[in-house]
Amino acid sequence: PGPPKSVTRTQKQQLPTASAPSSVLVPPPSSAESVDEENNQEREGDGHSIYLKNLPGNISHVLVEENFKRFGTIKRGGIQIRNNKGFWFGFVEFEMADPVRSAIEASPIFIGGREVVVEEKRP
Repeated sequence: PGPPKSVTRTQKQQLPTASAPSSVLVPPPSSAESVDEENNQEREGDGHSIYLKNLPGNISHVLVEENFKRFGTIKRGGIQIRNNKGFWFGFVEFEMADPVRSAIEASPIFIGGREVVVEEKRP
């Protein structure tokens, strides 16, 4: 009679602890909440870049940096210059969001004799 009682006590002690974790579980966020959070993170990253259109053909990274560092700190490797069928454009990525607004407000900016239009980079 002794051993079965101790087994019963052990089972009784285990039952409450086995069910306890299920009452503590928090349901995972809905897929809509997850997508919103991901979109917010993407927007934050995109919010620090500007798009430059109508760049002169002789543009260089140094020239872009000289003209845009006055607005704020440019990320390392944050200047991109591209050419599409003779149309020169570029991107500047800043460390913070404030310089983006300042650069857009200063648009257009004259670089190399051309009127460069500054816009917020689109995703």
